[in-house]
Amino acid sequence: MKKIAAIVGGIILLVMLFTAPWVALTLIGLIGGVISLRKFFYYRGQRQPDKAKTSAIVLGVSVAAFAIGGYLMPSTTPEKETASESKQRTTQTTKKEVQESSKQEEITLGLSETVETDGAGTITIKGTTEPHTTVYLASESSDKGVEADSDGNFELNYALTTDTEKTIEVIAERDGQKITKQITAKPSTAFIAAKKAEADKKAEELRIAQEAEQKQAEIERLTKEAEAVVAQAEANQTRENVVAASTAIAAIPEGNQGLSTRVSAVDTAIHAREEQAAQQAAAAAEAEQAAQQAQNDVTQMVLVTPTGSKYHNRKCGNGTYTEDTLDAATSRGLTPCSKCF
Repeated sequence: MKKIAAIVGGIILLVMLFTAPWVALTLIGLIGGVISLRKFFYYRGQRQPDKAKTSAIVLGVSVAAFAIGGYLMPSTTPEKETASESKQRTTQTTKKEVQESSKQEEITLGLSETVETDGAGTITIKGTTEPHTTVYLASESSDKGVEADSDGNFELNYALTTDTEKTIEVIAERDGQKITKQITAKPSTAFIAAKKAEADKKAEELRIAQEAEQKQAEIERLTKEAEAVVAQAEANQTRENVVAASTAIAAIPEGNQGLSTRVSAVDTAIHAREEQAAQQAAAAAEAEQAAQQAQNDVTQMVLVTPTGSKYHNRKCGNGTYTEDTLDAATSRGLTPCSKCF
């Protein structure tokens, strides 16, 4: 069995010697070295110097075979160096390509230095840049910008709020690259005229508003004064107070219907009292006149005739005249003589 194993092992080593000699020599050197080293110490311990010497020689040969096999072993260093150099060349090439690509994609921005507004104060900013680049104003966010078309053309609008020139920054941005340029927004003659008209209109509106405010303040002041005079007329209802109240109301621009109604009520009350007083005075006068007439009828003397139907205040015809009181004459049915009354 050991012979068969030895034969098989010899055959394998022989094949390997021709196909991979460095492997065969290395294995021979390794196995032979281990066995011969053991034998060397064994024979030396048994005090067999000749066999120990032979084991030492075999050990030397095994070490030499192992060294030769190690020498013949294929080296991988050139390949590693080649891979490292290849990787370095690849990295340098990539960096160069990126640099060339970045150089090729550098953003440009073409604009007019000055743009004039239209009559409404709007300027149209037209320019060129790389296709599909985002262009926007520095005063606004990029999401309010526009994207250049496939030819790199773009158009932006900006509204000028004053009639003076203004510097505007325009930004073009793409793939982390950005470029900024300034332009001057110049107000047009039409826009300046429109702003002046707008300012004049606002000034006129302010003037009218101030006048209206002043007028309202004056109305409130006159109304307050008139209210005091009307209250006085209501408390002391005289013609003089009514006239004063009416004058105060007339001083109020466009008058005051509420105060006028109150004064009219006072005037109506005064008129009613005056009319009542006049009626009372007339009745008193009439009563006094009737009383006086009655008194006169009792005391006044007239001339009457025994057969006549008239009474007289003098003798105005033939006949016998006698004195009698007017009251007695009228009670007898006598009437005044048309000739002497």
